[in-house]
Amino acid sequence: MFVCVTYKITLTLLRLYDAKKQFDEDIIKTAWRITIHLFTSAPIQCQYIKSHTPKNMSNSQLFMSISQIGGIVAWDYKTHLVELFLVCLSIAVHILDAHQHIWARILVFPNLLLNLFVYTKKQLYGKVLYSLVTVFLNLYAYLKWKGGQNSPPARVHKTSPAVLVCTLLLGLLGAGIWCFLMQRYARIPLTAICFDAIYTSFGFVEKWFMSHKKLERWILALLRYLAFSIACYKTGSVILAVHHIILIFVALYGQAKWYKAYKAHKT
Repeated sequence: MFVCVTYKITLTLLRLYDAKKQFDEDIIKTAWRITIHLFTSAPIQCQYIKSHTPKNMSNSQLFMSISQIGGIVAWDYKTHLVELFLVCLSIAVHILDAHQHIWARILVFPNLLLNLFVYTKKQLYGKVLYSLVTVFLNLYAYLKWKGGQNSPPARVHKTSPAVLVCTLLLGLLGAGIWCFLMQRYARIPLTAICFDAIYTSFGFVEKWFMSHKKLERWILALLRYLAFSIACYKTGSVILAVHHIILIFVALYGQAKWYKAYKAHKT
């Protein structure tokens, strides 16, 4: 009886864990049965397992089923490690950004490379496009922040309300166009596509503001992180959703730091 209950709980957890149903249910049942025989020598008394286990399978096919599950779990484990490393690196970059440290412009390059790997798998193609374009925007930002012989390093300043309104309208227009295009190709919920489009479209504007150290960049960042946390959640990426919720608080911290620097330069 304990074996039957444990089996059903395990199968339910696997179903909840894998929203995309990448696990084959017959493979899970077969591997579970073999595991009990090999490691516990417990008899299979649950009629449900017996009736749903594939019949006429050779030993090689049974062990192949176990190896398939092992490969899926190992790959998923590696993916989560990459995601966790991406989260830590991204938070570090944003904190350096809040302090206007030039190393933020350098460490963002490996961050962008990890974005390409992680978000392509999640089918959040707006984030992928944003990461590709941001490589060039970040090079421009590095030059602006560092300054040169003929141009001083950029300082925090405000933009005019008219420019801010125009950029917001352009961001909404770009998000609408990208959402219209991607809903035909991406196999993810429409909500995720729309919020991914908002993140991408406003991201280009925000990176331009960041390059020139415009104070309003953190306001745009707040909207983007909120939108993308919803997009990640809708695709089942809880780690990445929590990551962008954390970035919301980092953006609030960045806004406070940049506003303090703005007041200091103004006086």
